[in-house]
Amino acid sequence: MLYKLFIIIIIVLKMISAPAALPNADVGGDPVLDRTLSFLRENINDGGVGSVGGEWSVIALSAGGVSDEALYSAYLDSITDQVVEKLSGNPGDVPDALDKHKATENARIVLALCSIGADPTNVGGHDLTAALTDTEWVCSATLNSPIFALIALDSCGSDDSGAKDALVSYILGKQLGDGGWALSGEKADPDVTAMALQALAFHRDDPAVSEAAGRAIDTLSAIQLDDGGFRSWGTVSSESVSQVVIALSAWGIDSASDPRFVKNGTSAYDALLSFEDASGGFLDVRATEARPGAGEVNIMATEQAALALVAYSEYKNGGGMLYSFAEK
Repeated sequence: MLYKLFIIIIIVLKMISAPAALPNADVGGDPVLDRTLSFLRENINDGGVGSVGGEWSVIALSAGGVSDEALYSAYLDSITDQVVEKLSGNPGDVPDALDKHKATENARIVLALCSIGADPTNVGGHDLTAALTDTEWVCSATLNSPIFALIALDSCGSDDSGAKDALVSYILGKQLGDGGWALSGEKADPDVTAMALQALAFHRDDPAVSEAAGRAIDTLSAIQLDDGGFRSWGTVSSESVSQVVIALSAWGIDSASDPRFVKNGTSAYDALLSFEDASGGFLDVRATEARPGAGEVNIMATEQAALALVAYSEYKNGGGMLYSFAEK
C-alpha cells in the first residue's frame, strides 16, 4: 500500500513540474521540441521584440506549428510601432535601414514577419526588405549581415535575383582555405560556417554553391569534438551545435545518424540534447570547475535550440527548410 502511494506521489509531482503542453502545437509528436516550445512560450512576453526574447522566439514558435494569434498579433503591433518611430522622418543613408551599420536588424525582423505571414514590405509604410538589397551597404559590415540578408530575402520570396546573386557571390568569396567561414582569422568557426551553409542552401542548384557547401560540410565534420559538440571562441556551447543542426537539416543531412557527424557514438543531435534542462529550456554552456557560474538555462540558448529542433523536425518530416516561409 505504501509503495503504491509512493508511486502516485511521484506521478503527481512529475505532472506538476512538467512544462505545460501547447494545445495548438503541431510538432510531429516530438516531445523534446514540445517541451522546448512550451518553455519559450511561458518565458517570453507578448509583444516582445529584440534579438533575445523577441524575433527568434516568434520564429521558433510559429515555425514549430504553435497557433498563438495573441502572441503574433502583439508582436506585429509592437514591431510596427517601433519601426515607425525609428524610421519616420529619419531615412538615413540607406532608406528603411533600422541600423546604419548592420543589416541583421532588418533581416531578423523580416524573418519574424514572414514566419507569421505578415508583409515585411509594408510595416507601417516601410519596406524592410529594401535595405537588404543594397548589397554594398549590407556587405560593409561583418559576414553575419550578408548571410542573414540573403536568408531573409529568400525566406520572404524576394524576386530581386540581382541582389541575391551578389550576396551569394560575396559569401562564396569569403570562404576560407580550410573550407569554412569565420568573422575573423583564417580558421573555420562552426557557428559562422553553419550560418553560411543555411544561407547558401537556397541556392544549392548553383554548382559553385554545391561545391563550396561540400567543402564546408567536410570542415564541420573535421572540427566536431569527440563528444559530438563544437567549440567556438574557446567555448563549447549549445548555440554552436544548434546552428550546425539547422545547417545540416537544410542540406538534407541527418545530424542524429550521419556517420560524418557521429563521434565516439555521440551525434551532433545527441550533443544538442545534452544541453536540455528538465524545465524544457536549454543551457548555453555546462558548469565546470573553471566556470562554476555556468550551466544555467537562458532564453538565447533555448531559442536557438528550438530553431534547431524545428529544423530537424522539418527535415525528418519532409517539410522543407526552417526558413523557407515563402514556400509554406
